[in-house]
Amino acid sequence: MSNSKLKALYPHAIALGIFLALAGIYFMPVLQGKVANQHDVSMWKGAYQEVGEFKKKTGETTMWSNAMFGGMPSYTYGGLESKANITPYIDGMMKLWLPSPMETIWLLMLCFYIFLISYGVSPWLGVLGAIAYGFSSYNFINLDAGHLTKGWAIAYLPLIFAGLNITMRYNKWLGAAVTGLAMALELNAGHIQITYYAMLLVVIWGVVQLIFAIREKQIKQFAVAALFAVAGAGIGVGTGTTGLLIGSEYAKESQRSPSELSGDEANKTTGLDKDYALEYSYSITEPLTILVADIYGGASVSPIGKSSATYKALKANNVPDAQIKSFVEQAPTYWGDLRYTAGPTYFGAVVCFLFILGLFVVKGKEKWWLLAGAIFSILLSYGKNFSLLTDFFFDHVLYYNKFRAVTFILILTQMCFPALGILALKEYFNSTQKQEQLKKSLVYALATVGGLLFILVVSAGMIDFSAPVDKQLPDWLIEPLHSDRESIMRNDALRSLFFVLASFAGLWFMLSKKIKEMQVIGLLAALIIIDLWSVDKRYLNDKDFVSKKKQQEFVPTAADQQILQDPALNYRVFNTTVSPFNDATTSYFHKSIGGYSAAKVRRYQDLIEKQIGNQNMQVFNMLNTRYFIVSDNNRQPMAQFNPGALGNAWFVPKYTLVEGADAEMASLNVDTLGNGFNPRVEAFADKKFSNYLQGFTPQFDSTATITLTDYKPNHLTYKSKALSEQLAIFSEVYYDKGWNAYVDGKPVEHIRANYVLRAMRVPAGDHTIEFKFEPTTYAKGENIARIFTITLYAGFVIVGGMSVFRYFKNDSAA
Repeated sequence: MSNSKLKALYPHAIALGIFLALAGIYFMPVLQGKVANQHDVSMWKGAYQEVGEFKKKTGETTMWSNAMFGGMPSYTYGGLESKANITPYIDGMMKLWLPSPMETIWLLMLCFYIFLISYGVSPWLGVLGAIAYGFSSYNFINLDAGHLTKGWAIAYLPLIFAGLNITMRYNKWLGAAVTGLAMALELNAGHIQITYYAMLLVVIWGVVQLIFAIREKQIKQFAVAALFAVAGAGIGVGTGTTGLLIGSEYAKESQRSPSELSGDEANKTTGLDKDYALEYSYSITEPLTILVADIYGGASVSPIGKSSATYKALKANNVPDAQIKSFVEQAPTYWGDLRYTAGPTYFGAVVCFLFILGLFVVKGKEKWWLLAGAIFSILLSYGKNFSLLTDFFFDHVLYYNKFRAVTFILILTQMCFPALGILALKEYFNSTQKQEQLKKSLVYALATVGGLLFILVVSAGMIDFSAPVDKQLPDWLIEPLHSDRESIMRNDALRSLFFVLASFAGLWFMLSKKIKEMQVIGLLAALIIIDLWSVDKRYLNDKDFVSKKKQQEFVPTAADQQILQDPALNYRVFNTTVSPFNDATTSYFHKSIGGYSAAKVRRYQDLIEKQIGNQNMQVFNMLNTRYFIVSDNNRQPMAQFNPGALGNAWFVPKYTLVEGADAEMASLNVDTLGNGFNPRVEAFADKKFSNYLQGFTPQFDSTATITLTDYKPNHLTYKSKALSEQLAIFSEVYYDKGWNAYVDGKPVEHIRANYVLRAMRVPAGDHTIEFKFEPTTYAKGENIARIFTITLYAGFVIVGGMSVFRYFKNDSAA
């Protein structure tokens, strides 16, 4: 083994050490045994509790849980385990099994570093770019909220483009292998929206490559490389077939697909309703946060301190000190268009300056696909504020309307900006361009970015800083608050201007031969770290970490303890002391009517909007809501028993067939006195189930019984006894993509009744009835995934091994 080859790897080892050190220093509380107190992680723990407990007891992962929303597939929150796919283990290796959230920042820097190295960037410039990508504020805002899967998907994004670049420029076999691995890891991250946006950028990349191939008469070479890239990506995608197939199947039944109910037809699409999907859209100027972090005031609420005009106004108007303290710690500083924001997407002033510099000095296809990708994602982030483009994508681009919060797409710009910026530095350090030309480019970049910042500074006093929240405040507080918003904007613009001028000075002095290349890299690294680190700390800092004991505690209230004493096998709880449909803490202890998920069963979401939200007690009863948790006179949770809950199953003496979803929903209506729908005595079913009920008229039997005798989340067992055939209604959510019914061990049909529940004809006599969750799509997916997994990782080992062998062999031969 050649010493020179080993020495060439030293800078890469040092780079990895720097990434570890930076992640470790930022997340020092984690290394001290603390954990981040993340909202979505807490919600996930509540949602996952039943799945996790079942796995502890049985060793089996249940793909259905009744912990949230009356019951739903647990695919979206940890209930899907592919035994055929080893990618989760590779993912753990990539993360070095580091503690969360330290692992995410490490992964972001690692993958972007690999991406830059694939473009021939020096290790030291690679480190610079990796820091810029990893420490972009959006990553830390995600981590603060607990959006871990989103962070991992963003991390693997540049690895995909590393594989594509290797395929096009160097080694087709190795490039295909890396592309396949990257796609497998990207899908395994588990945030399909980010993966979808990544594919949009891949299309842009491919179009630019094709254009240049045509211009350079390299069509054949492009076609061959593209085939390798597509094959590699396809194999990588294939490893996640289980999740893709079963997820696609569920998406059609979830709120990601349109409701069957008629309504606002102009707002409907083949996916999410347009208003819902575009609720979070940037105003035309809000993407300027990439350059000036708090140009729009930062997060929805931010601390402003005692020196603020707001504090002084509160003090002057004799507001109690306790209220002043509370207000200035969470002042409504944000004045943008978003209903809520946890913080801005800030790339860093240095990064923005380098990106603009790249537009002047970088030549060829790299500049154009990165520029096109950046512009494309910014335009789509406008959502409803740029309806011409958004409506086209919503109506004509496959699957685009399945996702909400279009502002997410700015993650593509987050990758493109530092990528082009680092390529600009590569050009500066290795350019054949004349020094005077490089200086001109530098001045042009300063004029562009610095000029914009100067305009923001001087024009701040002419901007209207009004926000909808102002209507809730007294008139005497509005002007001081606007003054503080103005100060926040001006101060952050001046701050960014400083970093731009410092970066300009470093590069200018290098061109003037007054400082060396490594000194400039060191200066830029220091500026980027100081710039981004200080902004990141506004949103995720040491105060956000708590002891493991405190973070893991789900302490049952007196109401919870009272309910848990109930020996019944299966019942539901509706907790009114929290936001019931945006909170999964109740699910930690109980089977909840509510929960926390953006992928509820579509019909259950309809039920929430039309019936549960209107407090229809008959609907609560049919869902077997045995307890309500309400606030007592001291605003403490209190359990209320509901005697009207209908239990796990019951026989109805009457049924009515209705035409379509609207009629189904209307049949559940009650008036203000509670008259109307009575699920105890009558069931309603869609006429499409008429064949199942044809010729059947249930006879009332006062002695008939049906009882749940054994409960597992994915296997329910009942005993029935009746003198004649009966129609049973089960207080379980109907989902025919996996739930199978059995009577005395023999498969039988069942139908949907009362819009969301299960119904079945039960023969006379004594019988055992079972419902088992057995999605056949899972088995199909596993068989396919196994083939692709073996192909990918066997191929990667062979191709990777050969590449390493050649690397050292070539040096020995030399």
